[in-house]
Amino acid sequence: MRLFHVKLAVLAVVACADPSDVLYEPEVSAPIEVSPGLFRLTTNPGPDYVRGVMADGRVLYLTSGLQGGPSDPGIVSVDPAGGTVRSEAGAYGTVLPGLIINDYHATDTRRTLLTVIPPRGRDHYCGDIGFPAPTPAFVAWRLFVLPGTDGAAFSSLNRFERTLPLIQNAGFDASGRPNGPKRIRFVPALHDADSSGTRALGPAISASGQHAYLSDADSIWRLDLTDTTVSPVAITEGSYPVLTAGGEALFVARASLADSVSTPTVVVYGLIACSQTIVTYTVGEWTTVRVDLASGTEDTIGIGTDAALLGDTALVVRRPDGLHALRLSDGVSTLLMDDPTATSPAVAPDGSFIAFTSRRFGNPDVMLLRFQ
Repeated sequence: MRLFHVKLAVLAVVACADPSDVLYEPEVSAPIEVSPGLFRLTTNPGPDYVRGVMADGRVLYLTSGLQGGPSDPGIVSVDPAGGTVRSEAGAYGTVLPGLIINDYHATDTRRTLLTVIPPRGRDHYCGDIGFPAPTPAFVAWRLFVLPGTDGAAFSSLNRFERTLPLIQNAGFDASGRPNGPKRIRFVPALHDADSSGTRALGPAISASGQHAYLSDADSIWRLDLTDTTVSPVAITEGSYPVLTAGGEALFVARASLADSVSTPTVVVYGLIACSQTIVTYTVGEWTTVRVDLASGTEDTIGIGTDAALLGDTALVVRRPDGLHALRLSDGVSTLLMDDPTATSPAVAPDGSFIAFTSRRFGNPDVMLLRFQ
């Protein structure tokens, strides 16, 4: 396999204006009823991804930009009955260079911001691994512990970081560049999050605000948010962590029945043509498991992933045909929303509605399913 190192220079010119020169009104969301009990809460031209429901009932979501307002993407919230869209996480709630915000969580005692750094490639390879290829190490996430008020620089914040290798090199040449065979790791949770904008990594935050449970797409780790000197502890395998109301157990999702399809192709990059194989991976099934945090014992709840607590007796989970209520006592499933594109369900504190992301109108939008 030959190694080609390609350098590409890009010149970007950005025109900036003083904010006082721009007149706009804050975005206002007005729910649109698309069928009895089902409402479309956002209609932005870009994607919007549900990230939860706050203690006051406001729907928290990651937006690609506000219509008629600031263009930067970030974490925002809106009342489920409609109203002005409000930025959350203060000055920390917009995307930083090289970072992708994945989630924001706020309690009475703690604020956290989860960011993801996407793969960045410097070298480009011809071969079965794909072209161009990401770098051998992928920073799965960084969790920042935010101060009670804005002002502190990001560089001064307490943070936790976890890396996950995607491509592993078998050898290196004399100059330190990889030149041996390479192995791709298929990571179902990252694939799922990338393709559907879900919260595969978490976090799940304890009621006290002391502990966070995060997935690196392989394992669930417990972090002590009050003391960064305490090493993270691996709890169990899985992704999509959800804590029980009392914090005694954790629900996680595990993938199975993975499959792949290989397609030979020729990729042209500038003056270089590479013969290679494109490998498409799929996951046949996700199973939700309950893990007791004290004893480590496990109980299989049923088929589904992307869970959210539905009271004390059930979970809302995602299946290929839509959202289901999965009863904890016996795993019996009831279809709640017939929508194959539905992801990231979040239940209101009073149980009056479920917010979720849907592509039923082509673009990822925030939807509400209200209970009569």
